[in-house]
Amino acid sequence: MKVIVAETGGFCMGVKRAMDMILKATQENPGDDIICTFGPLIHNRQVLEMLSKKGVRVVESSEECAGKTVLIRAHGIPPDQRKKLKSVAKKLLDATCPRVARVQALIRRHARKGYLPIIVGDPEHAEVRGLMGYSEGKGIVINKVEDVADLPDTEKVLVVAQTTQNEKTFNEIVDAIKEKYKNVEVYNTICGSTHQRQEEVKRMANKVDAMVVVGGYHSGNTIRLAEIARQCGLPTFHVETEKELDVEKLASFETIGVTAGASTPSWMIRRVVEVLESFTHKDSALYHHALFKCLRMLLNVNVVVSCGAGILSYVAASIAGSVRSFPFALMSALYVFAMHTINRYTDKASLRLREPEQAAFYEKWYVPLCSTSALAVLLSLYIAYLGGKLVFFLMFLISTLGLLYNVPIIRSDKNILSHINKLKDIPGSKTLFVAGAWGAVTSIIPDIAQGTFSFLASSYAFLLISLMVYVRTAIFDLLDIQGDTIVGKETIPVFIGESKTKYLLGGLIVLTIVLVATGTLTEVVTGYTWCIIPSVIVLAACLLIYRNRILLPGTLFEALVESFAYLAGAMTAICKLFS
Repeated sequence: MKVIVAETGGFCMGVKRAMDMILKATQENPGDDIICTFGPLIHNRQVLEMLSKKGVRVVESSEECAGKTVLIRAHGIPPDQRKKLKSVAKKLLDATCPRVARVQALIRRHARKGYLPIIVGDPEHAEVRGLMGYSEGKGIVINKVEDVADLPDTEKVLVVAQTTQNEKTFNEIVDAIKEKYKNVEVYNTICGSTHQRQEEVKRMANKVDAMVVVGGYHSGNTIRLAEIARQCGLPTFHVETEKELDVEKLASFETIGVTAGASTPSWMIRRVVEVLESFTHKDSALYHHALFKCLRMLLNVNVVVSCGAGILSYVAASIAGSVRSFPFALMSALYVFAMHTINRYTDKASLRLREPEQAAFYEKWYVPLCSTSALAVLLSLYIAYLGGKLVFFLMFLISTLGLLYNVPIIRSDKNILSHINKLKDIPGSKTLFVAGAWGAVTSIIPDIAQGTFSFLASSYAFLLISLMVYVRTAIFDLLDIQGDTIVGKETIPVFIGESKTKYLLGGLIVLTIVLVATGTLTEVVTGYTWCIIPSVIVLAACLLIYRNRILLPGTLFEALVESFAYLAGAMTAICKLFS
């Protein structure tokens, strides 16, 4: 089944800003149950459940806010409520969306000049209730053309829109108001993000057979996206999670469009896409479905990634000018398999929040996966033991660090490091540790074991492998940035931001190419080093695909990223065969 994902789906600027503010507040008040949001932060039940597990409470009255840190959500609130909150709250954080604040200011200014403020929107929506508070008691809310006939006679009229309003409805109402009144000031205050989402749904209507809209059932902007899709004549499915997808009905369509409301996090969109990708059109061959399921399973149980590590061990030996024996390539694969699997279990609380389906998979297969991982650790250590005491010590050390990554082992006093008690709590540690560990077990340690260690050549191979793995890992971290931010995982994108991470990865890709050229020209490494350039190009392409949303952030994209190791191995083998 072909799936097309809207580029504009997911958190809008206002929601992201509110999320950043509440998460910052939880970090500054760890363990304190004093952080509240005045009303639900966003219309997404799953995200609210995540926040509640971090100690964020939803309150509905100013009395409940006494002595607490209170955040005003992106929808904004009436000025009288703000005044009450300020008088009772310990600290007031204002996350009102700047675009909503602009509408509030327009209404207040015109109301004081004698205009009748008319708000086109849902009278029960939190944003509209907040806007009415700035109308000096004069505002009127309407949401259909028929309401215009009931508007009172007046000389001056101001017309604004709820920022998530349907643009077609707004324009129709404005036309009717202009026919009724002579002096009308119209401000199309529909958010640019809302406008783009709605227009993209209309454009997608000619490319897809049906539309899936992901978002809360109480989210106004999500509901309107579904309405627009239906107005375009598309069979439309509004779901909150991937569990609500109607497999039977969706299987009758060849191409499915996916869009999402402003309160829908990226990882929820990705889960919906992954499920849709796995569907088989009723007229398609079953082997397509079987192949996809098999690929998903191999990715879930870390077979793809561990085999990739074994292949990189062979590539590292070719770069350094040595020959890798199978046992030590196997040692690399076993280590990566064990660490990736075991850390899923030691970080299961985080996994349950970000990826409940994957967490359920790991819980279901707990005994076989844990048993296999334990066996993999022991076997990798046994192979290392055969390589000598130093090799065994290095593998034991790196395995211990990997096993303890998510385990509290660090005690710190009440100072700048007070929030760090695990290796994973060190900012940016995950991406760096994964890259360094892969580099060590694929190049340095096997070379020492085989007696082929050369400081310059082996170190150069370590650096090149680590750089590629760093880029690979950071791309996955970019996909998980929203979930990692909420659960508090200190990845590079969370630590330095999405934009800076993209620039960093672009720079590392260029650096890798430069190092390949420099190393081969100076003969520090062999000519086979050029064989990793196609893999570097694949990683660069994956970064561009992520940035431009060319391919869906699902199973196929994950497989494409992991393919860099297989491509490096294949190119090296081909070059050796014909050299």
